[in-house]
Amino acid sequence: MNLFENLTGLLQGDTVKNMAKQFGVDENAVQKVVAMGLPMILGGLNKNASDEQGAQSLNNALDKHDGSLLGNITSMLTSNSGGLLQDGMGILKHVLGNTQQPAQNQISKTTGLDAGIVGNILALAAPVVMGFLGQQKKQQGLDVNGIVNIVNTTTKQAPQQEMGLIQKFLDRDGDGSVLDDVMDIGSKFLGSFFSNKNPQK
Repeated sequence: MNLFENLTGLLQGDTVKNMAKQFGVDENAVQKVVAMGLPMILGGLNKNASDEQGAQSLNNALDKHDGSLLGNITSMLTSNSGGLLQDGMGILKHVLGNTQQPAQNQISKTTGLDAGIVGNILALAAPVVMGFLGQQKKQQGLDVNGIVNIVNTTTKQAPQQEMGLIQKFLDRDGDGSVLDDVMDIGSKFLGSFFSNKNPQK
């Protein structure tokens, strides 16, 4: 089972259409943000869970993100987008730290979207990532070590060339110096991956 593909599949089709309509932007641009942003969010989670305190913190957070959101993402985006945005902003701040703004700026440069809109799209995607991991925890009865393994596995299933660069970026001071290459690879990944997926209904 490819967990990364399953996660990415949650952020396609009607979900993308809803985000595009909500922010008044093109659907393809939203897909680009998702394609570039998901590996970065996963990379940040994986890095944070690499020590005992971070792993326990993630485990506790997943108790609040049990996957219930995933049953009707489109409806939640319509009825509770404000709450999801607030939740997602908190997740991004915790996961990406001082790399968040450089990442948003570079994705903005690559997609042509305003950096604020990029941040909002990533903020709506972040609770979906957490909900997906929380669902895995609940369904499989995972403990802290199990959570670390599932995050690591999902991260490793993302495009590896991109993940290597993302890890370098996350380990830096957030100056964005390696993001040009990351975003170029993200764009290539977008074309190869989304073209093979059926829109979510």
